[in-house]
Amino acid sequence: MNEPVKKSGLFERIAHGYFYGNADEQYIQNEYTNHLSEMQNRELRKIRWRTLFYSAIAGTLGVLLLYVPPHFFPEFFSLWTVKCTLFSTSFDVPVFSLLYGIVLAVAEIYYLVFLNIRAVYKMAIVCNFPPKNDPEHSMHIRSLVNIGVEKNAKNELSIGLNPWQGYSKFTIFMIFIWTKVRATLSNMLFKMLLRRIFGRYAIRILVEIGGVPIMAGFNMYAANKVLKQARVRILSPGFIQQTVMYLHKKYHNNPQFVDLIYDTLQFLAVRKRSFHENHYLLSVNLLKTFNVPLRNTHEVPHNFVEKLQALPEEVQDDVAHLIIIGMIV
Repeated sequence: MNEPVKKSGLFERIAHGYFYGNADEQYIQNEYTNHLSEMQNRELRKIRWRTLFYSAIAGTLGVLLLYVPPHFFPEFFSLWTVKCTLFSTSFDVPVFSLLYGIVLAVAEIYYLVFLNIRAVYKMAIVCNFPPKNDPEHSMHIRSLVNIGVEKNAKNELSIGLNPWQGYSKFTIFMIFIWTKVRATLSNMLFKMLLRRIFGRYAIRILVEIGGVPIMAGFNMYAANKVLKQARVRILSPGFIQQTVMYLHKKYHNNPQFVDLIYDTLQFLAVRKRSFHENHYLLSVNLLKTFNVPLRNTHEVPHNFVEKLQALPEEVQDDVAHLIIIGMIV
């Protein structure tokens, strides 16, 4: 087995320790394949539903613990109140209550990340992925770790592929902000809806607890997204390898096809508008197999479609199939 790669953050270190510390565990005694048995599918369904259930419980407890205790023990949560002045306006800052909320948020984040890491690891074990003799074993582990900690690895940039081609820095920044705040906005809108329904007779704690289904649902959505990414990442390498071998056997002496590889891969990246471990894996294998020199940057040329249309129909079909496969994986 390859040695673990250098880790950068706390969550990555935890994930690497989990993967490599339990490397000998085995659940399903099958060889790795992108075709799962009924037993494997059954185990994966169990992992999914357990993870979604515990994610929902974490969101529910997070809201209840944040709002219920202060409601019943307001004096206790008013401790360490500090009076502050900003722009000639005085207001009280409940230090203890603020610290309590931060501790709850951090604890929930740690729990959810560990839950994701454990689920991704269990899925990999069920599917016997990655095979111990795989020359890209460390890269597969690293990608699973990134998925588990929800780290958007930008590996494509290292080979010159950029899904944000054509986007301004401001647009990318706004997309990032929207991704981070949409759960909070949903929670606020739900509370506003409750206030509209109950009017001035609304009980404050009921309105606050109304955020329970929002946070539970968001946690389930986030966990399900991680599980879907992990499943696709686990099952795709064999399919990617078959695709690359088929194209190499057919076009290794075809300079027209080889010249279009970088354009096609960047076109795929732009269509996805996101970084993805499988796109990196497909790109690296394709470029390596066809001996295409790596580039620092590459953009889709304006005449990409015209270049594609100028190729023989059979080559056009295979490039189209490559694009479809890239979108699927």
